[in-house]
Amino acid sequence: MPKLPVILVVLLFLPSCRQSRPSAGPNIVTFAATEYAFHGPEEIPAGLTTIRQQNLGKEVHWTEIYRLAPGRTVSDFLAAITGSDSEFGASHSWTTAIGGPGWIGPGETSNATAYFEPGDYVLICRFPTMDGVSHLKMGMVYQLKVGAAVRTPAAAELQADITITVSDTAFTLQVPISAGTHTVRVMNAGSYRHELYIFQLAPGKSIEDYWTWEREGLTGSGRPGRPWGGVAPFEPGTHVWFKTTFDAGEYVFGDESGDGSNVFRQITVR
Repeated sequence: MPKLPVILVVLLFLPSCRQSRPSAGPNIVTFAATEYAFHGPEEIPAGLTTIRQQNLGKEVHWTEIYRLAPGRTVSDFLAAITGSDSEFGASHSWTTAIGGPGWIGPGETSNATAYFEPGDYVLICRFPTMDGVSHLKMGMVYQLKVGAAVRTPAAAELQADITITVSDTAFTLQVPISAGTHTVRVMNAGSYRHELYIFQLAPGKSIEDYWTWEREGLTGSGRPGRPWGGVAPFEPGTHVWFKTTFDAGEYVFGDESGDGSNVFRQITVR
């Protein structure tokens, strides 16, 4: 059989190479959280985006992200939640809850991945100070603009190995959670905004110990473990991803999004 010219052989393989080229991954953006501010880019491109939160402060922080309707401003947002920031819910139809990295302690990092459409966004943290004052009221607010998408191949959805469904009354897991690193897909199957925050219980502690600490305003000295990330409130019918490494032990999954009944579940990771 005669040998094909080298150039022809290369050309024969080019179409298959193009067809098997993987889609681009999500855009990755990092924000640092301190007392009491966010530090990061003022503008990012639209598209599937992973928000990384680095806690460079001395207190617990999380990142809630809301897209504002056209014509609305951060001032409108702050005016709407003044006096009721613990229950900023779906009644404010001119905001869209995107999710965001869940709560973490000093020196730790959490993340959340979601679709960002062009527009104006606001980032807030509402964890309380030791005096019980919301970080939001201490000025922990950040304005973010999302511009046009960068012309790159569309990012494929993240491949999750764990799916957690949040309804108005429960958390549902498709499979048990094992110790190790996981990509988690959180689906909101409820009728209003939901969140999933995760708290790792110290050995010998239970969900009742967590509730006691929460009743103390999350500021008491008897904290029965430590915050472990999760995702901030996001809209019904949507989903958000996060990646984390679970240690073996007991965890509290919580949802207190403010739009309905609180949902809790103690989860064992083996």
